Amino acid sequence: QRRMRAVLSRSVDPKVLEHMLQHADTHLLSGERVVLTVLFADLRGSTEWAERTEPEELVATLNAFLGRMTDVIFKYGGTLDKFVGDEVIGLFGTPVPMADHAYRAACAALEMQQIHLELQNTMRQQGRELPFMGVGVSSGEAIAGEFGHPIRSEFTALGRIINLGSRLCSAAQGGQVLISHTTYDMI
Repeated sequence: QRRMRAVLSRSVDPKVLEHMLQHADTHLLSGERVVLTVLFADLRGSTEWAERTEPEELVATLNAFLGRMTDVIFKYGGTLDKFVGDEVIGLFGTPVPMADHAYRAACAALEMQQIHLELQNTMRQQGRELPFMGVGVSSGEAIAGEFGHPIRSEFTALGRIINLGSRLCSAAQGGQVLISHTTYDMI
């Protein structure tokens, strides 16, 4: 339970974590093949934006953006996989199983776009900038578990559907959500 708390405390909503610890599955972190949905959300043109933005403003804006996107992932029962720069990755269906993971991820993606637009408007009124965001969602089988080294590990998932979610996110225009055919069928 201590190891689960250490690995998952930054990835899962605290209420979900407590439930998981009460019903701990010792195999959860060692890896399992699961059907899940992954969501990637990434800002467009963020490299150029970072180059023309003051460091303090960039950090404050990204923290606000990443925080709001994480809140949405948690709202729909998802797990925060990781941040990669200005990209946020969420998993739905692991480590907490859910029958409607594809639907929850799609709902989260749509709400993320809505909240992102609200953030853009607020920041524009403050004379600040936030680039548009693209979102990719993919569903299917992946391997989920604790990956890394004892010094630093994280709960994440690997597989073709993870790669597809990333590619869909890259293809999405600002303001767009692209979902895989499998996600569509599951919904």
